[in-house]
Amino acid sequence: MLRTSIRRASGVVTPLVGVVLISLSGCLPSPPPEKTPGSLVSVGPARTITADEVRQQHDQLLVDRLGDPPTAALEDPLGIDWQDLIEQALVNLAVYRKITYMSRDADGNPIELTGMLYLPRRGLRVCPMEVPLIAYPHGTELKKDQVPSNNAGDEFIFGAAGAIFGGFAVAMPDLPGMGGADPNRYHPYCHADSLAYSVVDMIRAVRQYLEETLPHKYRWNGRLYIMGYSEGGYAAMATVREIQLRGQEYGGLSITGSACMAGPYDLSGVMRRTMIDPNVHFPRPFFLPYMVMGYNAVYGGAFDPNGAMSATLLPDIISWMDGSREGSDVDTLIMAKLGLVPPNWPVPQDLFNASWVAEQIADDVYETSEVGQLLTANNLWSGWVPNRPMLMRQSPDDDLVPYENSLVTVKAFEEAGVGDLLTFRPIGKKGDGIGHVEGAVIGIPSAMNWFKKGCPKL
Repeated sequence: MLRTSIRRASGVVTPLVGVVLISLSGCLPSPPPEKTPGSLVSVGPARTITADEVRQQHDQLLVDRLGDPPTAALEDPLGIDWQDLIEQALVNLAVYRKITYMSRDADGNPIELTGMLYLPRRGLRVCPMEVPLIAYPHGTELKKDQVPSNNAGDEFIFGAAGAIFGGFAVAMPDLPGMGGADPNRYHPYCHADSLAYSVVDMIRAVRQYLEETLPHKYRWNGRLYIMGYSEGGYAAMATVREIQLRGQEYGGLSITGSACMAGPYDLSGVMRRTMIDPNVHFPRPFFLPYMVMGYNAVYGGAFDPNGAMSATLLPDIISWMDGSREGSDVDTLIMAKLGLVPPNWPVPQDLFNASWVAEQIADDVYETSEVGQLLTANNLWSGWVPNRPMLMRQSPDDDLVPYENSLVTVKAFEEAGVGDLLTFRPIGKKGDGIGHVEGAVIGIPSAMNWFKKGCPKL
C-alpha cells in the first residue's frame, strides 16, 4: 500500500528522573525512565581537543581537498581566516562526548540513535557558560562506522571548530541506521521525515543533558541553528521544515537560522531526471542503489531492489550495500561488474531494470507511479517557506548533486514570498572546478561564520 503520510509520535520529553517509592519495608528502587523520543539514554566519557589541533587538521583538510595553497577557500567571500580565529578563539579547548538518545523511525516506532556533542570549555567560571546550539547532521556515508560519534569521516573536525571558535554547543547526530543504531536497520537515505526526526530528537536530548546534568557549567541561550551539506544539507532543510511546522510538539523549539548546502532537495525533478538521462555519467554510482534500498526500508513496494536494480548487479549489489564497506569500495565493485574503468563512469539508468525505469520514473509515468509519488512527497521546496534566515550554498560545478537542486529550491521559496530571509551564495563560480567534496570544506566553515555574525542578509 502506498504510504505518503507518516504517523508522528508525541513530542513530550520524559525526564530521566525516577520516582522513589517509600514503603513500610524501606526504599524500593526507582523504575527505569520511560524511553520516549527525544529522551537521553546515555552519555559517554569526556574527551578533549585543542584549538591548535583543530586548526592543523582543518588546514590539512583544505590542502588535501583544494591544493596548496587552498586558493578557492582563501578567495571565498564568506570564508574564515583560521589564523585570525585562532588568535580570537573564545576558548582553546573543546570537550566532546558520545550521546545515545531515543528517536523514531518513519512509522513512529522508538529507536535508539547515537551522535556526538561538542562543548566549549572555558577556565574556572562562577556562572554557567551561555551557549547557542548548532544541530549539524553529517553528509552521505555508506559505512556505518564513518560517523561523528566515532570521530570518523571529515566532518567531525567542524564540530570541534564550532565549539572552540564560535562558542557553540554542536550536536552532530549519526543519521538513522548509522553509528550505534540497530545494525540490522537500514539507513533511510534522503527520506525527509526520518532524517528530521533524528536531528530534532538529538536537539531535545542535548537540551535535557544541559538542563539536568550540566546546569552549573552551561546554559543554552535559546538560539538554535541547523546546518548540513550534501545529504546533511537535505537533512538540515527537512529539520527546519519539521521544527517550523511542528515546533510546539517539541517543547516550543524555534530556529534562529539555518544553512542548507548542496542537498538533493528536488527528488522528483532534478534527481529523477539525472537517473534517466542517457547523457549523464555519474562518478559515484553507489548513491543510486543507496536511495532505492533506503526507500525500500521505509516504503517497500516498488522500491524492492530485486525489481528496481539491473540484473547485472543482482544479487551482489544488495550485499555490497550492507554498511560494511566504504562508498568508494562499492563504486569500484559496481564499475567492475559493469565492465567499466574510470573515468568512463556509468550512465545512471544502466544501474536499473529497464522495465522499472519505464514503469516508475520515466517522464510519462512518474506523476502517477508509486515511486514518482513518493519522490514527490520527499521534495523539500514545496508546501512551505522558511520563516527564519536561511543560507543556501553550492558550487555551480558540483559533480555529484546537480546545482539545479539549489536553483529550483531558491526559485520556489522566492515565489512563495521568502523575501530577505533567504540568502543564496554560490561556492565559487562556473568553471572554477570546485566539485561536491571540495565545496564542503569551503561551505561548512562559512556557514558557522555566518551564524556567528548573526545570520545577516548578504
